[in-house]
Amino acid sequence: YSLSYDSDMSFFQRVHNTLLSLADYCYRTYVSHPRIDQMMRDYFPYPDLPYAAKLHQRSKLLLVNAHYSIDFPESSPPNLIPVGGLQIRDPEPLPTDLEQFVNASRKGAVLFSLGTNIRSDQLGEARQRMIIEALGQLPEYHFLWKFETDLQLNLPSNVMVRKWFPQNDILAHRKTKAFVTHAGLLSTHEAAWYGVPIVGIPFITDQHRNLERCVRKGVARRVVFQTMSSDKLKHALQDVLEDPKYRTRMAAQSALFRDQPEKPLARAVWWIEWVLRHPNATELESPVLKLGFLRTNLIDVGIFLLCIPL
Repeated sequence: YSLSYDSDMSFFQRVHNTLLSLADYCYRTYVSHPRIDQMMRDYFPYPDLPYAAKLHQRSKLLLVNAHYSIDFPESSPPNLIPVGGLQIRDPEPLPTDLEQFVNASRKGAVLFSLGTNIRSDQLGEARQRMIIEALGQLPEYHFLWKFETDLQLNLPSNVMVRKWFPQNDILAHRKTKAFVTHAGLLSTHEAAWYGVPIVGIPFITDQHRNLERCVRKGVARRVVFQTMSSDKLKHALQDVLEDPKYRTRMAAQSALFRDQPEKPLARAVWWIEWVLRHPNATELESPVLKLGFLRTNLIDVGIFLLCIPL
């Protein structure tokens, strides 16, 4: 899940991916599920409680935060419902001080936020100074930087620092021209929904994967945190802000993302209510749950066909 490979992998990428998938399967089967099962029995001591893995297989509905316009297309059973963009709501007007700061920019505004797992106040003073220097060299743009504590460094006039910003509303603003982000899934979805190109600084887990997809689609530039400098960040920002191809491609992706029969939240609610109306229905479930590993992957058929010529 955290690999940055595309769906069209090279041979050794497929070998790597297969080994990781097998390791993950073994870990879940022999480590994770037994531990979870013991926790279940400690906290919910019901006599008829099924084994954790069996309970997992009995899931009636899977709401997945994905959409084909952004994520890899996958074959899935009918009870897997894509609800990518579930958290995106209709934008509200910005507070007066933010509205004035954004509108005062000559060419537009840029939101700088590394999400909740990565804190800007923990990047270290050296890199904080790098960021401030890079942003200060682009005075025609105004930057809104989410910084979780009081920043003890001097800021240029085009940089505003706050502990929290209304990310959804800022990305929806007509003057927002780019988004400096850790490339978390929710942030990536929100940028795509509002057609805002990305400068990505990934750190952990799926952030590398999310950003790699955006880079391949031509809607983002990557900045490697370990080798980041003021010049590298500045050039990445200039490229995304000044080259119209990034915004044009992101606008096309936004059109695909928004072109849905209903909003993702409404779809999720409808399917939850469907399960409540039909609690015993099994028609949507994948037959793989009952076939097992050998039959699902046709291993028994392959062995039989191989035995004929042998």
